[in-house]
Amino acid sequence: SFSGGFRFRLEDDAGMLWLTVRERVYRQLKTADGLRPGAQVRASGLISLLGQELQLTLAAPADLVLLVPGAAPAGPPTPIGQIGLAQYGQTLTVAGQIVEVEAFTTGTRLTLSDGSGTLYLLLWSNVLAFTPDKERLVAGAQVRATGQVEQYQAVMEIVPQLGLDVAVLAGP
Repeated sequence: SFSGGFRFRLEDDAGMLWLTVRERVYRQLKTADGLRPGAQVRASGLISLLGQELQLTLAAPADLVLLVPGAAPAGPPTPIGQIGLAQYGQTLTVAGQIVEVEAFTTGTRLTLSDGSGTLYLLLWSNVLAFTPDKERLVAGAQVRATGQVEQYQAVMEIVPQLGLDVAVLAGP
């Protein structure tokens, strides 16, 4: 995700490009929940460069056709205590209890504990806006989240890229 929307990595036999979907277009997509790893799409839009890589930006929801929906990651969550710098940059799933909620200008940082350790779950504002049951993300809630492993102030964090990557499992 980025401050104005979401980016999806598209690959085929010809190569790779980034599919950029601005938040206003993403909000109107009826198939947004299918834009997960493994999805197959047909898209049209404006081609430009994003750094050194190609980017295709959708102008309207009709510019994207979901041919085959992707799926959420399956399998058991990774114990938080096993996540360290060796996992930096990987996409992992964690589950645990929210022990602290800290809102800041561009998002919300949740402190998550599973008994084996503690880490931050960082939800940027655009990701939080599309998180189901976001009002239930309070201290004491049990959550499951999938995201990229990063580090902030010497604490490991999981950064989900989509709101659908965060699920409230039980309330306080």
